Parts: sequence; C-alpha cells; structure tokens
Amino acid sequence: MLSDRLPDITPKVRAEVSPAMNKIIVSIRDIIAKQKDDRVLIFSFRALKSIASTLCPADEGPLAGVVQGTLAAVKDQLLAPSALSALASMSFVVSLICFYISKSFYIGPSLDLGLFLSFEPLLRNAL
Repeated sequence: MLSDRLPDITPKVRAEVSPAMNKIIVSIRDIIAKQKDDRVLIFSFRALKSIASTLCPADEGPLAGVVQGTLAAVKDQLLAPSALSALASMSFVVSLICFYISKSFYIGPSLDLGLFLSFEPLLRNAL
C-alpha cells in the first residue's frame, strides 16, 4: 500500500511525514539484513523505491543506511530487479556516497574509515 500511495501525496505532506518515513526506512534496513523470504524483500524494495522517489532532505541519511543491503541483494537473481529499481530511485544517495568515498580516498586526512570500509567493497563490485 505504501509503494502505491506515497507517490500521490503532495510535497508538503511528504515533508511532514518524513519522520515516519525514516522509521520505515530503518525497519526496512532491518528486514533486508535479517529476512530470508524473497516476497517480503521484494515488497521492501518496492517501498524503498517509493520513499526514495519522493525524497526529502531528512531521508538521505536513513536511505544511505539501506544501500549496502540493497547492493548485496542485487546478486540474487530473484531479488535483483526489485533491488536495482530501488537503487535507481536512490541514485542521489548512492552518488553522494561514491563522491564522499572518492574525495576521502584522494584527500586522505578527511577519510572516515568506517564509512569507507563499509561501502567501498560493495560499490567497487556492484558499480
């Protein structure tokens, strides 16, 4: 239901419900990490796609938290279409992560090692 109705709300209302969307994103992150049922994961990726396609600035941080699990799901033949569709909607967030990693890698002292280590292998393998 979320994936069907969220794109129809106005930007003003979407901004107002951003705190609730952030809680949903965190729940989806946990589902992606722990769930084994492909149907549940596919519906989770559809919800992520809707949330990301109606992105509010406050959603960027929580969405960055689901990129790693979503990239990992791309390797599963059944999950790949839904995961890739969600990633396409999160392209702005993925671009920010790539930009941050590339700048940190070349600049050196500003490197956030934890962030780099968590995303770097997946981004290099998936992109």
